[in-house]
Amino acid sequence: MADPKTSPRKYAYSTPSFPGLLHLNSEQAKRFGGTEFDNVTSALFVIDVMARKLARRRKNFNHQVVADAVSKTIEKMQTEVSNEIQRMETFLKKEGISQRPSYSNPLERKFNISSPEVMRLTHLLQAFDTLISLIDTAWLAQKLDSDEASDFRERKTNDMRKMVKALIKHGAAARAMAYANNEVEVQKDIEKVEAQVAADKQEREAAGFVEPGEVEEDVAEVAEAAESAA
Repeated sequence: MADPKTSPRKYAYSTPSFPGLLHLNSEQAKRFGGTEFDNVTSALFVIDVMARKLARRRKNFNHQVVADAVSKTIEKMQTEVSNEIQRMETFLKKEGISQRPSYSNPLERKFNISSPEVMRLTHLLQAFDTLISLIDTAWLAQKLDSDEASDFRERKTNDMRKMVKALIKHGAAARAMAYANNEVEVQKDIEKVEAQVAADKQEREAAGFVEPGEVEEDVAEVAEAAESAA
């Protein structure tokens, strides 16, 4: 006879994922590789889960419209970065510069690719890192002065930051909707992802990883001053 106190086991849905490895060299790209990366990938997950939930409940709700809007946000930035990479590669080739810089403290971390949007975001981050490397190449080869290089890095970093903030904002709105509407299943999925993010961060910190966003501003200012004096 079954124990009346024993709760029946719920069916566990099986979801696919790829193991991912993020390798970022430049300081500008590294800023998006720690907690910021966790926040935006979590946001992408919440947006997708909540949109699918609404699509099942409301016949007039189109999940694909939401998915396309997210994809276009990422793809717009990807196109801008790709065009800049092509322009810089053409410029460096014309100048006869083929060497690329090495970096003293690259960031490397593992993560799960759980959706096409996360895959696109990862490709974008790697492309952004490549673009910054090309700018660093032109600066080291004395084809760009310090002000030009700094302005370019800052402008592109701000563009990336705006895109990331927009995605995180949409994710926060979807999360709030899940809790406001008492979507218990979605809440459990969100809590599971957030718990995994917290556990991953603790594991990184235990291994000695310092979050890029936690670096003091005066350290960045010292680095910029040293670059200008070079």
